[in-house]
Amino acid sequence: MGFQLYAGDKIKYRQLELASFTKIAIRARVINPASGKLTVALINNDGSVYAASAAISGQFSTIELPLSAFKPDSCLLLPRPYPGFQPLWFKPSSYSAFDVSKLDKLEVRAGGNLAPDEYNKAFGIEVESISLEP
Repeated sequence: MGFQLYAGDKIKYRQLELASFTKIAIRARVINPASGKLTVALINNDGSVYAASAAISGQFSTIELPLSAFKPDSCLLLPRPYPGFQPLWFKPSSYSAFDVSKLDKLEVRAGGNLAPDEYNKAFGIEVESISLEP
């Protein structure tokens, strides 16, 4: 599961600060199971996608992901494409160099590492905050 947040409007007003940012901090926790993996994807305004993952527990904690850890990846197509036979994932055919000034959307996803016997059980994540930091 995942969600996306449009961030282009927030980046636009912070152009003078962008060079100082070195990491993304996300304060979150997983709800059932007790631990898991959280993936954060940064989507540029040209469609390039870069993602990094970290372990997450059932207790609120701040996870810091250095911008250098983000590697080319794919992202969810949200809202879900209709009809349902269309692909759920978008993978760019080429990638430009990651540039935080071109950040358009932020995607958070979890649950991709669930075991098959967990598919029909309750699952959730809570995200308290996400921020770019020096």
